[in-house]
Formats: sequence, C-alpha cells, structure tokens
Amino acid sequence: MSPFSYPKVKHSRTLTPGPYKRYQSYKDALRLEFGNKCVYCCTPDLGQKHTYAVEHYRPKSKFPLSECDYKNLYYSCGTCNTNKGSFWPTRSQRHNGEFIPNPCDHVMFSHIRYSAGQVYAQSPTGIFASQVLDLNCPGAVTHRQAIEAAIDGLENQLSDAKNLMVLLAQRLASGNISQQDHDSEMSKLTTLASGLEIHIKHFGG
Repeated sequence: MSPFSYPKVKHSRTLTPGPYKRYQSYKDALRLEFGNKCVYCCTPDLGQKHTYAVEHYRPKSKFPLSECDYKNLYYSCGTCNTNKGSFWPTRSQRHNGEFIPNPCDHVMFSHIRYSAGQVYAQSPTGIFASQVLDLNCPGAVTHRQAIEAAIDGLENQLSDAKNLMVLLAQRLASGNISQQDHDSEMSKLTTLASGLEIHIKHFGG
C-alpha cells in the first residue's frame, strides 16, 4: 500500500502524553501517533521532523483553551500547516461541507483518495480541503511520485534478495553448495534484506 493512501477508518488515539504546558512538547508523541506522516497530505517526514509542525485543528488563536489539548493536536507538514493557517469554518461553511477533515473525527477516504501522485476529491469537503491545502500543487505531486518510485525500487531489490535466499536453500538441498558457503551468502543476503526493509519503512512503505 502506498504511504499516501488515506485511511478508510477513523483513527483512535493510542497515546496519552502529558499534560504539558507547551504544545511543542507533544511533537514526538504526535509523530509516533500518526506514523511519521502529515495527517492531511500523508507525506512521510523521511526523518526530517524539524520540517513538520504540531498542528492545532481548532486554531489556538480562536480556541486558546485547546492550545495544549492533545486531542486537538496533529502532526502536519509545514506546507499543510501554513496553508490551513487559522482557518475554522463558519456554521454556514460546515453545513455546506466546507471544512478540513482530520483522521480522528472523519473517515478521510470518504473525502479524498490518492492515486499515482494525485489527490482526488470524493466529496464537497474533499474539494474544499484539496483547494485550501493545495494538495495537488506541482511540487507536491512530483515529491510523492519520487517517493513512490524509490519505494518501488527498494521493494524490487528486496524481492530479488528473497528469491536468491530460496535459490541458496535449493542449492544446499541438492548438494551444489557447501553449508559454509550457504551460510556465508545467506548472512549477506539477510543483512541486505534487513537494510532494504529499514529503508522502505523510512519512506513510509
């Protein structure tokens, strides 16, 4: 599954950090809670958490009492955080579906889905959110496609390594390779496969 696929069920929070007096103190917990990915565009942080933000779903400028409420905080890339800004829908906008969904209160896939670099709206809310967050700006599309290409390349290498492991076992069983040579090659392939799996996880795959 692509790291950019939107969840088809609501997210139930599993962590209960704090309470903290500074909302920034929740960042590591939020990063873990939401799988190192932006809750809006699903882009993995690739280990660069300093470029990601603690996002206030209800803007702290309008809801100051929720500034350090963990249930109001999300993990967001800097771009989505900036694009969303202090937006909060009016009663009329909410009635018309003009709001930005979040994965804890909404089934994200009901509003937006991902395919081949592009985010597609599936509801009036999805259309509104895509426009406000600028989810299909050229830079974002190119970045997503590059990450998926990298994951595909790594997964192909991992598949090749696993196939070689099977061939090694077959050669050992047929007596075409010594136990010592088998173990030596298998150790190298196991190390390679482990490293590839780590890299794939790093990219959110």
